[in-house]
Amino acid sequence: MEKPEIRSRVVDQLNLVDHDLAVRVAGKLGLTAPEEQPLSDNGGANMSPSPALSQLNTVTDSIETRKIAVLAADGVDVVGTQRFIDAIRKRGAVAEVLAPNAGGTLAGGSGGELPVDRAITTMSSVLYDAVVVPCGPDAIKTLSADGYTVHFVTETYKHLKAVGAFGAGVKLLPKAGITEKTAESTDAFVANGVVTTKAAADDLSDDFVEAFTKVLAKHRVWERQTDSVPA
Repeated sequence: MEKPEIRSRVVDQLNLVDHDLAVRVAGKLGLTAPEEQPLSDNGGANMSPSPALSQLNTVTDSIETRKIAVLAADGVDVVGTQRFIDAIRKRGAVAEVLAPNAGGTLAGGSGGELPVDRAITTMSSVLYDAVVVPCGPDAIKTLSADGYTVHFVTETYKHLKAVGAFGAGVKLLPKAGITEKTAESTDAFVANGVVTTKAAADDLSDDFVEAFTKVLAKHRVWERQTDSVPA
């Protein structure tokens, strides 16, 4: 909205809820910061805070119904990817394989095929709670050269969501502007909600899935700093 009076009115309304938030919004809109106002007593009504209205109070003991985008291309590690997908689905989450082209299957780097659910170009990261980049050197070469894929990962990271990668998939993360330290062994490593391991195929362990699950269950990685991330 371009009209200053409407912007000012919205800031005033925010100020009745959270003064600090109103000050930050006013600054972004080029408005004078409002003075702090006493909170309303709701007409004397007894109103307790509702945990259901805050993401900070989200239940963190389950990943049921959470959606994970698994980004893949021809040459993907079918065994490792399928192991991850099966484990995630057993925990009640939804895993969808996104590839450069919709439908059909992807040829595995060491044989086998992986069914594709949707095309990356037709989806947005905001529709998912997390992203995982599987192993597969040829697949990662293809995905790293695809702007849609790189942006998808960057945006997921920017929005403080869980990011996972295993094997060669870890190499895509720096291209997406993710600079956290990554795994130096086949053990799962977690840094600011970025879960990585050098393991792949049959060596992909439950430790990686469990570490990823714990981050995903938190819904957001609030401590992650992303102001400089271009997404």
